[in-house]
Amino acid sequence: MYEDTKVSQLVINQLSEEKFKELLENNELDQNQLYMTDDVTHVVIEFQEPTADNGYTWYRKYADGWVEQGGLAESSYGDYDVVLPIEMSDTMYCITAMNTNQSGKDAFGWIYNKNKTTTGFTLGSRHSDGTNNYLYANWQVSGMAAQ
Repeated sequence: MYEDTKVSQLVINQLSEEKFKELLENNELDQNQLYMTDDVTHVVIEFQEPTADNGYTWYRKYADGWVEQGGLAESSYGDYDVVLPIEMSDTMYCITAMNTNQSGKDAFGWIYNKNKTTTGFTLGSRHSDGTNNYLYANWQVSGMAAQ
């Protein structure tokens, strides 16, 4: 039934645990596209790796609608508008961002986000005295993707 082809990723969630393990052992599933938790297996149905051409953005979209995405934001003493590679279902997604100071610039202070929509948000950085700060941040978003 599954000879010479990889099993459809959308079918995996319907498999019994025994059949799933059998397919995995027989190398009929791509192990790089599986994410296991205690009770659910999420299957990556789409992904993008960070490159200069895509602005160093990346994402992993799972069959159940969950998406993880991220990238790099850099701005010389101002705000940076992040455009999400995958639209989110609502604005209740989680944003994590951290100034990395890999640019050699002064990146100390605090980081903030504003103007959050389903397609993006704005990141900025401030010194402890409230003045603009050089922004060089890795950001990550997780939540449900738009249908």
